Amino acid sequence: MTGLRIRRLETGDLPQVLAIEQACFAAPWSTLAFEDELEGEGRSWYVLVSAEGVLGYAGMRAVEETGHILNLAVRRDVQRRGLGTVLLARLMSDAVLSGLERVTLEVRDGNAAGRALYEQAGFAAEGARPGYYGDTGEDAIIMWTGRLDEDEGRAHVTGLVEAGERALE
Repeated sequence: MTGLRIRRLETGDLPQVLAIEQACFAAPWSTLAFEDELEGEGRSWYVLVSAEGVLGYAGMRAVEETGHILNLAVRRDVQRRGLGTVLLARLMSDAVLSGLERVTLEVRDGNAAGRALYEQAGFAAEGARPGYYGDTGEDAIIMWTGRLDEDEGRAHVTGLVEAGERALE
């Protein structure tokens, strides 16, 4: 992979984003869902691109003092190379720069790789939503960061950003 860079997601990226979405998720988002997110207030959506095209994407919505990571996916053929870390680092940097106090997300109970990524970034499981995923009835694990305006929270974000920068090299 050459020329890796991260930038804001644009409408023209949606065909590639949707292809990744459909390959990664049993209940993928629709084109309309992504279009609505791109138009909404308080949203941060990014794509990770190379000469090969879109490799992954991630998005977050800010609601008052909380960020909610809505979606993060990496193309299957380039997973396990730190690209999810790059995307998550960008969202977490945005959260800090926007003055958000904490960030939350839901992850499938069975998504060990996703849970490990989030735990390394300083997220901790704080609850569950039983049967949240309608396609399988699987539970969602609710994860939260610590306070991003405190030393420990900022340290997690700094470490994540550094790991993301290494992955881009």
